[in-house]
Amino acid sequence: EKKTALIATDPAWATVERFERMLWPGLLLAKAPLRALKQLDRPLSGETWELLSRRAEPLNVERAGVDRPDLDLVAVRRVLPKLDTLYLTGRVVNVGDLTGFLDLDVRCLVANAWWRPGPEFAAAAAAYAKLLDDVEGVLARVAELRLHGPFSKPGAIPPADVFQRDASGRLRRQAQ
Repeated sequence: EKKTALIATDPAWATVERFERMLWPGLLLAKAPLRALKQLDRPLSGETWELLSRRAEPLNVERAGVDRPDLDLVAVRRVLPKLDTLYLTGRVVNVGDLTGFLDLDVRCLVANAWWRPGPEFAAAAAAYAKLLDDVEGVLARVAELRLHGPFSKPGAIPPADVFQRDASGRLRRQAQ
């Protein structure tokens, strides 16, 4: 952390466009002059998000991921005003897990798939079917919602179930 503090304000950080899946200190997100940053590939964890939410100057990030449903969504819009696509990597089991995120002014919200071992898969699939029914017709500011259901074979992520906001502001499932 001491070394990060020494380099965090270096002007060279202004050229970084993407943080990929690596362990980068949250302090860089909070302090570095990341004017060119457009994409955060690693989901923001609790501690990292807390540091980022204290940032004085907003970031131009268009794509980011989060792994927790209890984020301060006002801070999300203040710190990431150009956010276009948000990936939820925590387990989404019901509409309540999505509620705050559906009110974000982003084009696309993606809830990633969740793996379930064989004995739990049937219950997870039933819960997912209920989630799809419950999302239908929900009021949202998000233009598009992409949900990936549970899967039991590693790497066998199913195609997304896609919902789009209609003229009345309600999510409608799109034919596949």
